[in-house]
Amino acid sequence: MHGGVLSVLVDDCVGRAVNASLDLKKEAALTAQLSINYLSPVTMGLLRVEGRMVRAGRTTAYGEASAWIIAGEGTEPKLVARGSLLLVKKPR
Repeated sequence: MHGGVLSVLVDDCVGRAVNASLDLKKEAALTAQLSINYLSPVTMGLLRVEGRMVRAGRTTAYGEASAWIIAGEGTEPKLVARGSLLLVKKPR
């Protein structure tokens, strides 16, 4: 899998986690900074990406995400990437 695809998944997961805490009729969070560390190649299997909001202030929010590959049933998930994002809250 291309690293750009994986970074989009990380961005989307954290963005959804942050936006879930907002009143989307009044504001939205946009990615201002994205940092991703690729730890291992993504091989065949099920890819799982989890994102969470770590902290939110009045105008910005910070979140992190991790991505794992599960090669097959009964195998342990392998961490393939970690990312962090700074998002800016904007009124609609």
